[in-house]
Amino acid sequence: MERRSGIELDGTGSGAGRRVVREGRLYSVAFVRPAPGVGLCLDLDGLDGLGSSGLLGLGGEGRASRYEAIPAATPSRAAARDRVAQTGRPKVVLVTPALFAAGWLPAWVDARSRATTNPVAGLRLVAAAVGRPAPIGGFDIRARRPRPIRQAVPAGSVYWFEEVEAGAAARAFDALDGRCISDEYARIGFGQCYVGGW
Repeated sequence: MERRSGIELDGTGSGAGRRVVREGRLYSVAFVRPAPGVGLCLDLDGLDGLGSSGLLGLGGEGRASRYEAIPAATPSRAAARDRVAQTGRPKVVLVTPALFAAGWLPAWVDARSRATTNPVAGLRLVAAAVGRPAPIGGFDIRARRPRPIRQAVPAGSVYWFEEVEAGAAARAFDALDGRCISDEYARIGFGQCYVGGW
C-alpha cells in the first residue's frame, strides 16, 4: 500500500490559471500497487465490444493495464446446498463489509439466546470469527460534505450456525447464499455473503 499526501488547491486565486493552497485542506490517500504477477479477476456483463484481450486504463490515475477474458470458474452452489442440508450446519461468510445495527451481529440473530428469526428462523449461532472493524466512510455529493465514518464488520468474517428445526439449514441457504445481508446499504453490495457447510 502506498500513501500519498497532498493539499487541496483553490482555482479562484488572482491571475490566470493560478491556483492557491487552501488552508486546512491537507489530505492523504492510499493506493494499492499489485506486485508483479498479481492481477484482478472480475465478473462483468455487458462489455461485448471490449474484445477478448487488450489494453485499458485502470484505476483513478488511468494506468495502462493488460486484460484478457477467461472462462468463469463458478463453484457448484447446488453441491454446497446439499452439504448444508445434510449436515444441518450452515456457515455464513461475508465477502464484502457489512453494517449491522447491533454491531457485529446480524439483526436476525437474538443477542441473548443466539437463536435466529426471519428470514432464517430455526438456527442457533454457535460461533463467530469477526475481524477488526473496517472503517467505512465516503462523501455526500448532494450535501457537499464527508459522510460520518462507520465501523463495519469486515469481509472474511464467518458465522457458524446449527439447525434447531428440521430443514432450517436448507432454508437459510436459499435465503442467504449470494445475497447482501447488511442492515444498511445492502442494495449497493454491503454484506454480500455465501453459505457453506461445516
